[in-house]
Amino acid sequence: EKSSLSMLAGNLSGLAGLAGISLGGGGGNVEEALAVLSSKAFIKQFIKSNNLMPIIMSEYWDQQDKKWVLPKKPFYLRMLGGQQVSQENWSPSLEAGASRFLRNMVIEKDKKTSIINISIVSHRGDLVDNWANQLVVDLNERIRNRQIVNLNKSINYLKSQLTKTESHQMEQVIYSLLESQVQKIMLANVKDDYVFSVIDPAIEPKQAFKPRKQLIISLGFILGLLLSTSVIITKKMMGTTDIAHRKL
Repeated sequence: EKSSLSMLAGNLSGLAGLAGISLGGGGGNVEEALAVLSSKAFIKQFIKSNNLMPIIMSEYWDQQDKKWVLPKKPFYLRMLGGQQVSQENWSPSLEAGASRFLRNMVIEKDKKTSIINISIVSHRGDLVDNWANQLVVDLNERIRNRQIVNLNKSINYLKSQLTKTESHQMEQVIYSLLESQVQKIMLANVKDDYVFSVIDPAIEPKQAFKPRKQLIISLGFILGLLLSTSVIITKKMMGTTDIAHRKL
């Protein structure tokens, strides 16, 4: 009996592996989702879907004429990619836009609570809260759709194996796996927060992250004071030296 159970468990594990089914605990979706969030492919699609290039590359976008301005220096042109054609139809590459977006996005995971914070730095403080919130929505949707595709592949494979087997025990194994996969698809279809649930939605920042004007003003005042003091001391020293020379 033990041998039979062991063989059944082995068949279950082997068949699940062939069907791309994990029999272990969950949790892999979070790491996968974080990897997707940090990928250029996902960010490119996000930028394209929300038409963010004119905002991300605003210094090269003529808002009045609604067209791109060709950089004058070849270095910037190479850095921004795009097609080196004429002024009329040049635009920076989506690759450059995604790189800049990723440089200004910070993902922090608290090791104790596993809470993940997403921060985006931009000159458009009135828009970054919407970007951060929409990123989570799009990410959940991307992972859910990918999971549903994989689950359907597993189900089709199991169904094909069901027609081939003549063992009653194997039929039970396959039916058990099929039931598990169908339940996962049902859950994926009804759960909006498939991977991440938003605890605190992003809000519009009340003050600029940078430049910090008060800090700049304070540093400027201190530096100005030090410079003035240095000039006064220098003049006094020069005056003292001149008097000494006259006495000699």
